[in-house]
Order: sequence, then C-alpha cells, then structure tokens
Amino acid sequence: MSIWKCPVCDACMQHRGRAWSCTKGHSFDMAKSGYVNLLPSNRKHTKNPGDNAVMMRARRTFFDAGYHAPLLEMLQQVAVRYGKAGGVLFDAGCGEGYYTQGMAQALERANFPMQTYGVDIAKCAVDAAAKRCPDANFAVGVSIICQFPITAAIS
Repeated sequence: MSIWKCPVCDACMQHRGRAWSCTKGHSFDMAKSGYVNLLPSNRKHTKNPGDNAVMMRARRTFFDAGYHAPLLEMLQQVAVRYGKAGGVLFDAGCGEGYYTQGMAQALERANFPMQTYGVDIAKCAVDAAAKRCPDANFAVGVSIICQFPITAAIS
C-alpha cells in the first residue's frame, strides 16, 4: 500500500510497473526520472506552480555547498533516535530532495530502513528529487495522502 491517493476519486493508489493506479481505473504514468504527477491541470492555479527551474537550481547549489549540513545532521540524529525499521518517511514540500535523501540515508545507516515518499507542487523540483533519491517515491501534487501511519515526517 502506498500513501498516494488518486487526485480524481480519492481512492488509495498502487504502484504497478511504470504507473500508479487506483481501484477505479484512474492511472498516472511515471516520468522517466521516476516520479508521478498527481496534480491535474484543473487544480493548477498557474501553468507551472511552485518554484521554477532557476530557483530550484539555485537552492540545490546552495544546499550542495553545505550551508544546511548542520541542520541536516541535527534532523538525522532526531530521526535515528525516534525512527523504527519498516516505517514511512514522508517529506511534504520535498523540493529537490536534499533533506529527503539525507534522512533516508541516515535511517538506512542506522538499520531503520523506511519507505520514503516526497511531494512538492513544483514539477522541476520533484524531477530533481527523484534523480537525487531514486529509491524513494516522489509525486507532484497537493492533497494526495491516504490514511497511512507515517512514522517520520520532515518539512
């Protein structure tokens, strides 16, 4: 079971091959980089909601330069302290995946592997996150979470 819900009918979705689909037959193909777009065009308020590619690249460059490393290290320590194997790590507003990747790696090193999910409204950011953290499940969207116990949440 995933945490994604269908943006058309609100049913929980399952990962099937290169798509996510619900029991009512709505299906959403995964992008080549591995994320799924669950933001229907009738729910967008602009053509490209969220940060644009220039802003996302600037943020990624800033994060990769290490300026947020102390904050990430603190979050990793908290996650390891309270995490448990088999849980779910959810990053709401995941951006380009800096924190998602860092948290997932810390939990894996501590023998607390979790299903990892990230969601953001910016398509270019989610694409970058999926490339940065290929073992996680990423989606473009807003209200897409089924009832599912989330063990650790960031953002």
